Amino acid sequence: MEYRFSEQQKMIRSQVRDFLKKECPRTLVKETIQNKLDYSHELYHKMSNLGWLGIMIPEEYGGVGGDWIDSAIFYEELGRALAPVPHYSSVVIGGQLIGAFGSDTQKEELLPQIASGKIVLAFALAEPQNGSELELLTTRANANKEGYILNGTKLFVNYAHIADYIITVAQLADSNKVGLFLVKRQEPGLSCTPLDTLSGERLCEITLEGVKVSQEHLLPKLDDNEKLGEAILRTKVLRCAEMVGIIQTALDMTIDYSKQRIEYDHPIGSFQALQHKMVDMAIATEGMRWLVYYAAWLNSQAIRANKETMMLQLEAWQICDWLCTQAVHINGAISLSRDHDLSMYWMRAKSIQLNLDPIGFVEQGIVQEIGI
Repeated sequence: MEYRFSEQQKMIRSQVRDFLKKECPRTLVKETIQNKLDYSHELYHKMSNLGWLGIMIPEEYGGVGGDWIDSAIFYEELGRALAPVPHYSSVVIGGQLIGAFGSDTQKEELLPQIASGKIVLAFALAEPQNGSELELLTTRANANKEGYILNGTKLFVNYAHIADYIITVAQLADSNKVGLFLVKRQEPGLSCTPLDTLSGERLCEITLEGVKVSQEHLLPKLDDNEKLGEAILRTKVLRCAEMVGIIQTALDMTIDYSKQRIEYDHPIGSFQALQHKMVDMAIATEGMRWLVYYAAWLNSQAIRANKETMMLQLEAWQICDWLCTQAVHINGAISLSRDHDLSMYWMRAKSIQLNLDPIGFVEQGIVQEIGI
């Protein structure tokens, strides 16, 4: 079994890291968070010019046709830089769902625009009372002669207020199946309310009241709720890859600080108790990293990876708060200040953690996968 990255994959990591170091300094991230900016349009445009908005889109639709390992490398580096861009909602969720369930016409029209950055997509699934459980959705789609009428409320929709289309999951009336609808943000009856977040991510609540959607804007190839659940689950691998980049950076910052902070005439990094704590942090980070790349490899080989992806999410739930807390203990209380870089990384890691499947849902899924 080959555990090394290929030369091309190493080159991708080097190129992305060098680019983000230059174009996405922490000052840009802090400015975006503190001023509640949507995202860095200039950064996103430059990423488009380098082909990174098409990393998961086939070449026939204007992308570069990268695989899941390429994308995991890319997302780990996005996490290191805390890049404030709508790549996940637009390219990963939007691109994957359209690629999997869209018609040929929809793919030919929308995927090249996603890859070029001409349009931004958002994804609306979670609801106020029922979370992301597909079987419990209350947003309804009633068919009429022209298409469908949508009614309902969605929460925590990334970048909905600036998206060109919001891919909305709704229960099909008189059916036990859900549908995926391409809803234009400017559609009458759709209202979008930005939510305040500690991490600076642009989350919104959207309300649909009699929103009309034509038949052409239904993704027609979705015929099974389970297929949608598995498609969404696969994308969680990249969210976890992003978290790996975040916690690795938090660890690096902690190690650097431990070499500089002097107590009793010695760097605090020379104290065995803190050394052991940082060793535990490094082991946890490395373990999660290789769970990410194993799940990404399975996805690249078209091998079902539900068990591995749920294990990865559980690991993310367990590591996130613990590792960031250890980093704060070593860096001191000042690292909780919004002016300190470490606080930005903790808040983004926490935001990603809360965007994963709920811990109880993940644990029960693993129970079923291992046959208990």
